[in-house]
Amino acid sequence: MNQEKMMQFQQLSQQLENYKQFLKEVTGKLADVTNVISSLEKVKVMEGKKEMLVPIASGIFLKAELSSTTESVINVGQNICVNKSIEETIELLKERTKEIAGQREEIKEVVDNVTMSLAELEGELKEDV
Repeated sequence: MNQEKMMQFQQLSQQLENYKQFLKEVTGKLADVTNVISSLEKVKVMEGKKEMLVPIASGIFLKAELSSTTESVINVGQNICVNKSIEETIELLKERTKEIAGQREEIKEVVDNVTMSLAELEGELKEDV
């Protein structure tokens, strides 16, 4: 019985680590989308052509001239792109933010539940010793 509980404890510990990693990734995605919204808000108020740096790899940028501050091009899947106004793009990203935040809350709840299960199991294991 004790060995079975120990195996269960190890499995739950691994699950907890996996969920924590997933939570970290989802939190990063949320931050990324929030940063894009902020950038688009700044672009929206720009007038005329503006020089900017375009990231092409980590720490590597190209100088470019922004010719339109009213439209963005969005990949909608299978390499199909559509033009959207900056406002439409921001709204789309705000919806995405809500979805990701909901996902994050669900994962947090699972992490809390697994943590409680681990604590209970740890108590049982200590009692058995």
